[in-house]
Amino acid sequence: TGAIGNQTKVYGADDPTLGGIGVTLTGLVNRTVTNWNGTNPAIDDSALTSTVTSLTRNAGETVAGGPYTITAGSFTTPSTNYSTPNFTGTPTLAITTKSLTGAIGNQTKVYGADDPTLGGIGVTLTGLVNRTVTNWNGTNPAIDDSALTSTVTGLTRNAGETVAGGPYTITAGSFTTPSTNYSAPSFTGTPTLAITTKSLTGAIG
Repeated sequence: TGAIGNQTKVYGADDPTLGGIGVTLTGLVNRTVTNWNGTNPAIDDSALTSTVTSLTRNAGETVAGGPYTITAGSFTTPSTNYSTPNFTGTPTLAITTKSLTGAIGNQTKVYGADDPTLGGIGVTLTGLVNRTVTNWNGTNPAIDDSALTSTVTGLTRNAGETVAGGPYTITAGSFTTPSTNYSAPSFTGTPTLAITTKSLTGAIG
């Protein structure tokens, strides 16, 4: 029999390459054989190996839907002394969250005003999946997450509230997670907040 361990991949990636999956063989001969000639040879096939040639698993391409049970597999025959190993066990394929980065553009405000409202700042996400996934079942689904969005939940910037002291570098940010298939986007880039002059009016008595 042949068995494989649990497998994993990142959301949106192809199923793991079959050639990189180890096979544990059960039933290889490692003993002294008693024969009629009295020579009684010692046979040790424990070093023989096999590779995976195909796998089948339950359908699904999301983090929350898994782990997905691997239901069948086929393997190469380790030598002509053996039949092809039978698949055994109930290994799974887990899909883990994909990393994202989030970036914002440069911001501006008028001197003396509050910093811009976080909800009004657009987020550019990098790392969203938009590709055809190759899976063991041969169904190869197309995933297009390019329409997913995120919003700013927090920003940190260099201190200062004057026109001349700026622009002020935005040093960190946090964002909402666009779906359960992704981890929270990490802040990237070096955007700034510029403070512009405030208009005044003058009157005389």
